This record gives sequence, C-alpha cells and structure tokens, in this order.
Amino acid sequence: MAKIKIAVDDGHGLNTAGKRSPKFPDGTIIKENEFNMPTADKLVVALQRCGFLTILLSPGTRDTSLSERVKRANAYDADAMVSIHFNAFRGKWSPEGSTAQGISTYSYRGSKKGKLLAQTVHGFLVKGTKQRNRGTKTSGFYVLKFTKMPAILCECGFMDYKAEALLMKDDDFQTEVAEEICQGMCAYFKVKYIGPEVKEDDIDYAIEVAKLNTQIEEMDLLLKVASAKVEKAENVNRLNQAMIEQVNTLNLNHAEKLRQIHQISELN
Repeated sequence: MAKIKIAVDDGHGLNTAGKRSPKFPDGTIIKENEFNMPTADKLVVALQRCGFLTILLSPGTRDTSLSERVKRANAYDADAMVSIHFNAFRGKWSPEGSTAQGISTYSYRGSKKGKLLAQTVHGFLVKGTKQRNRGTKTSGFYVLKFTKMPAILCECGFMDYKAEALLMKDDDFQTEVAEEICQGMCAYFKVKYIGPEVKEDDIDYAIEVAKLNTQIEEMDLLLKVASAKVEKAENVNRLNQAMIEQVNTLNLNHAEKLRQIHQISELN
C-alpha cells in the first residue's frame, strides 16, 4: 500500500509584514512565524513517526508566496494539506475575556473531504487545548482553494490576546498542537497514531511517585467503600435471617394456639 503524503505549511515567513503580536510591556513582540515554523517542524516529526510521507511547503524563515506553496503541494501530489497559523483581531491587545480568542479550523467552501478533515482535526485540537472552541469554518483562502487535495488551515490562537500570545513560544504548547493535528490526520486516514517516545531523562520521578500515591489512595478509598457495602449487605442478610426465624416462631405459636382451640372444641 502506497504511503500517505501530507503537505505541511507553516503560514508566514519570519518577517512577513504585520504578522506579529502587539508590543508587550517590555517592548518585545512575538512574530507569528515563531509559532508556525517550530510547530510545523514538530508536526512533520509526528507524522513521519506515524508512517506518513511529508513535505514542508515553506522551509526556513523566508516568506514563500501562496502560489508557490500551492504549486509545491500539488506537485508533491499530497493526499492532504494543513496550514498552521495564529490569528489576530485588531492588531492591538484585546481585553481579558474578549471573544477574540480561541482555535478555529478552516476548509474550502464546498469541499466535503476538506470539511471532514477540518472537523476531525479540530476535534482533537479542542479536546487537548484549554482554549475557546471557535468551531470549524469555511473560507476561500488561497491555499485552500487552489490545492488539489483536502486542505485545512488551523488558527491556533490570537496574537493580540495576551494569554494566547504567550503560548506562541511555549514549546509544550507547540508540541501539543502538532501532536493533536497528527492525531486528527491519523483518525481521518484510519492510521494508528504512535505517540512520542518518552525518554528517561524526560521523566520527573517525583511527579510519577506522587501520581502513584494518589492512585493508591484512590484504591484504598474504593476498597473501604466496597468493604462498607459488603458489611452492610451482611448485616441486612443477618437481619433478614432473624426476621425469618421470628416469623417461623410466630407460625409455630399460631399453629399451637389453633391446636389448643381445636382440643377445647372437641371437649365441648
């Protein structure tokens, strides 16, 4: 069976005009490519681990034209394409609690396969991240319209919502997004998802021991509850047995009374 080919697009170049967060209080900014590129690289690693073939449509930090990205995806004869982005609203910080936050996934208008791919991948993205679910949408974005395969575009947050902007350079968040997109691709193509190998150096044994202790405490609690239920059942059984014996005694007494009445009747 031929391997499935995925085209991965990292959105914009490092110095694409306007594709950056507003200034933080210390005067720094975060460029969209600082999220898109490492997340795309992580996605390629995850997809290859699961057996997919991949191509990066815009490797490196320079900006690649939309037509060139589409040309590369089509020439590669990819089975699907995913473009990774970070959204923006007005280019200035939105207030806390603003609706301009969260994750959305786009497909091309009228593409049934694209819509299904978007829904599948988006389901994994919102299941894992703690951001607002903005749903799946359709659009005429160039990279969705002119690619020949099912294509999606993931907006993984808002650069002008401070809490999400801070996630852009967070390695754990980048990895999470990449793995969730990979899980969605696996589900769509019915391929077994293979998670990243955990290295011994990555294991925090103090945390693992704490988890085990918590599990032991939970098991102890379950055992106590189960034991209490068993004891209650045994008490009920003992009570039932006592009641049965009492009824039997009453029946015997009743029978004796009837016998005595019968004897008195015969004497009369």
